[in-house]
Amino acid sequence: MIVFYNAWVLLSLALFYRGPIQWDGARSADVGLYVLLCLVSFDVAYLLARRRTHATSTFAGARWAPRSTRGARALILGYAVLTVIYLYSTTGRNVLSPSAYSLDFGAVYADYGANLSTRTASQAVQVVTLLKAVVFPFALVTFFDRFRRDKVVVVGFLAPMAVSSIFRGTDKEVLDILLLLLVAMFCYRLLTWKSVATLALVPLAGALFVTRRLGRFDGSLPTCLPESSACFDYGSQVAQALGARAEIFSVFGTNYLTNGYQGLAYAFSLPWTPNFGLGHLPPVKRVLCSASETLCSTADYQSALTTFGWDTSARWTTAFPVLANDLSFWLVPLYTAFLGIVLARCLAGWRSGRDPRAAAGILLVTMFWVYSSANMQIAISLDWALATVALLYVSPLRKLRRQAADGR
Repeated sequence: MIVFYNAWVLLSLALFYRGPIQWDGARSADVGLYVLLCLVSFDVAYLLARRRTHATSTFAGARWAPRSTRGARALILGYAVLTVIYLYSTTGRNVLSPSAYSLDFGAVYADYGANLSTRTASQAVQVVTLLKAVVFPFALVTFFDRFRRDKVVVVGFLAPMAVSSIFRGTDKEVLDILLLLLVAMFCYRLLTWKSVATLALVPLAGALFVTRRLGRFDGSLPTCLPESSACFDYGSQVAQALGARAEIFSVFGTNYLTNGYQGLAYAFSLPWTPNFGLGHLPPVKRVLCSASETLCSTADYQSALTTFGWDTSARWTTAFPVLANDLSFWLVPLYTAFLGIVLARCLAGWRSGRDPRAAAGILLVTMFWVYSSANMQIAISLDWALATVALLYVSPLRKLRRQAADGR
C-alpha cells in the first residue's frame, strides 16, 4: 500500500506542476517540497515502525464487530436506516419514492444545494445525525470483519453511500466505495490483476464524473471554469486523440486533484491561530460550538483563505492546512509520521489476527493520502471524524498503554 500512496501523491504533484491547468502556486517549489517532506516523514516512520512491530501486534480491547450474523446485520440495518433519515433531512428525497431518483444530475445537485441553504435541522434530526456518527465506526469495522462471508452486510453498508451519491449529485461517495472495496480486497488478498480488471466501476465512475460536471452547466461548458485557471483546449493532444469528453475529463479531473495545492500555497502566507486540537476535526468542532462559543470564534486557515478570494466551501485546501490549524505547518510532518506508525501497527494487527479495526485503520490512512491533495477527507463529516478518533487515535493509544502496563 505504501507504494500506492507514494505513487498517488507524486502523480498529483506532477499534475499540479505540469498538468493542463496553470496554477499560480506552481511557479514556486514550496508546495512540492512541503508535501514531499510530509510524505517522506510518513515513509520513514512506517519503515522504522515496521521493523519494531511484532507479528503478534493487535489492538487492545473488543473487536467492535458483532460476532453473530444476526447482530452484524442488525447493526448495518440500523446504520442504513439512520442514513436514510439523514438523507431525507438534507436532500428532501425519500429513498422509498421512485421519483426521488433522477438522472438529471444538474438539477439534483442544484436541489441539494438549495435544500441545504434553507434547511433548519430540528432537534430530532440532530440526534439522528449524532447517532449515525456514533454507529458508523462500528459499521465500518463490521464491513471489514464480514467482507468475505456476508454479502448482506457488505451491500447494506455500501448501499447508503450509493444512494447518497444519487440524491446529492456528488461523486465523493463513489470514490469512497471504490476505496472501501480496494482496501478490503487488499486485506483479504483478493487484489489480483484479474480482480482489478473486473472493477468496471472505475471507467464508469469516470464517465459519471464527466456527465455530472456537464449537468451542472446545463450541458453548455464555458471556455474556462468560473473564477478559475482551469480552461478547456479542444485542440490539445488529449482532445485530438481521444475526443472532447476526454479533454473535459482531463481538465475537471486535474482541477479536482490539484486545486487544493493552490489553496495550500495561499495558506503558507497566513498567520497561525491555535485551534486547541479541534481544528483538524471541523465536524466535531461544530458540534461543540453549541456548548462553547470560544471554539467557534477561533479562526482557522479555511476561513482566513477567503482573503485571497479562495472560497473553501467550493474549493479545497489539501489536508495539510486543516492539520496545521492545530499543529502549525512546522509540526504537520510529525502527524504524517504518526500515520506511518499507525499503518505499520494496522498491517501487523490484520496479518496476525485479522483484527477488523486494523483493516479499518488501513482504510483511513489510505483515504488520508488519496484525498490529501483535496481535503482532510477522514474528518470531512462527523461520521468519518469519529471513525478517525476511534480507529486512528484511541485504539493505538490503548495498545501503547497496555504495553506500558505489561512492562511494569
